[in-house]
Amino acid sequence: MEEIQDILLDTQEHQLVFLEKVSEILKKYITSFNHRDKSVIKLCSQEELQNKFSEAEVHLSITSTQAPHQLKKMLRACELVLEYSTRTSHPLFMSQLYSQVDVIGLVGDWIATVLNTNVHTYEAAPVFTVIELEVIKKMTSLVGFPTEDSEGIFCPGGSISNLYGLHLARFAKFPKVKKQGNTGLPNKLIAFTSKQSHYSISKCMSLLGLGTDQLIEVETDQLGQIKIDRLEEEIIRSLEQGFIPFFMNGTAGTTVTGAFDDFEKMAQIAKKYDIWFHIDACWGGALLFSPELTSEYMRGASLCDSLSFNPHKLFGLPLQCSLFLSRHRGLLSRCNSSKADYLFHHDKLFAEMDLGDQTFMCGRKADAFKFWLSIKGHGDLWFQEKVERMAMLAKHLVQLITTFPEGAFALVSSSAVTVCFWYIPPPLRPFKGVLELSEHLQHLLHITTSRIRSQLQKNGSALIAYQPIGGQSNCFRLVFNHSDLTCEDLYRLLHLIQRCGDDFSYGS
Repeated sequence: MEEIQDILLDTQEHQLVFLEKVSEILKKYITSFNHRDKSVIKLCSQEELQNKFSEAEVHLSITSTQAPHQLKKMLRACELVLEYSTRTSHPLFMSQLYSQVDVIGLVGDWIATVLNTNVHTYEAAPVFTVIELEVIKKMTSLVGFPTEDSEGIFCPGGSISNLYGLHLARFAKFPKVKKQGNTGLPNKLIAFTSKQSHYSISKCMSLLGLGTDQLIEVETDQLGQIKIDRLEEEIIRSLEQGFIPFFMNGTAGTTVTGAFDDFEKMAQIAKKYDIWFHIDACWGGALLFSPELTSEYMRGASLCDSLSFNPHKLFGLPLQCSLFLSRHRGLLSRCNSSKADYLFHHDKLFAEMDLGDQTFMCGRKADAFKFWLSIKGHGDLWFQEKVERMAMLAKHLVQLITTFPEGAFALVSSSAVTVCFWYIPPPLRPFKGVLELSEHLQHLLHITTSRIRSQLQKNGSALIAYQPIGGQSNCFRLVFNHSDLTCEDLYRLLHLIQRCGDDFSYGS
């Protein structure tokens, strides 16, 4: 009798055996999500990874005459992928704006993948279409848009969501651009964003053919907020030079410092100069689920024209889960519709329910279902409590940093769910500020941060982000989004950093 491990996946029966075995492997992996004794990462070079898979007789390279592998080797390949991939589920994976996957959302992702459909027409995805409309309705209400006059669409990532903001802003200003392109514009359009905004704004300007030279990056204050007076000065200057201001981007939670712009004042300026006001809330939009945090950080968000939000970040929905919201119902369709008669038939049943012509894409996953299932499974209170707990942990870390023995740490900046800080090498203590240091000691502070980060990464104990802020030395940046993160984890992390840093040789 043929051994089950030796079978090829050449029949549906054998493929279902493979599915069952992999499901067991995944269930075991999921149960280990918060096991703190696991390494965050087993960092290997490309050559080392190639060797690991070759030893299991499942080469990473794909030959020109690739033969099918047996079940045993296929299962081993899956195990190796899990073993040598970064454990984003580990509480000390704090380097990115996403982390441990939400299991309810994961189930939604599996169901959507099993159905393998496209949310472009109602007949192809009737349930997913209705669900997407309901989630959009929920989120426009949460932002504060009038739900009957608003709309939205799920997108493949926050960068595309921001692209929709620029795309609609240009069309709203000059509808003829849809047919005539940028050559039909009466003059050069110009957009405004902060120097701390996400790089996707610049990339989108290039993609739309407007050019990065037509994007004004406005100065920010020490917290990373856009300077309102400088913003208006730049708008006035552009008007005097004959440009047409058409788009203004505010950020809810900048990537580095987690800063929130002043949306109320930005909305006033947008109205004064007739500029489309978009908010990139891909990270900070999660605060909308907390009335308290909304009041503190998101005031005025309801006044914007459009907003981007990524539930896959702080709420852990499976990547990717991103949405774009607009307070101008019907504009998505007018801007993007091509009325392809081979797909969007006007005389078919429920033709008015098709969502695909609102986008500039065709293929779209049922990403809304993951979010819908998570909302139904957790309830609103879970989302509120999670974001408020993350904010509480951020404040706790600030307290730990400022009271840590021997002055081993110094706070750089903090916002709702983002904290930046320095580890202070012994030769720099007591620390009186980076500007008080000589150029040599600033460089020492700079390289010490990256050395510690690399050491933690090599031994697999933690994975955290670092970067310079305002041209100063590298600092650590921690973002708060992990459901199982505790105060004890933060205390442990600071001790890991201190132990690593104190062990370095700093010379004289």
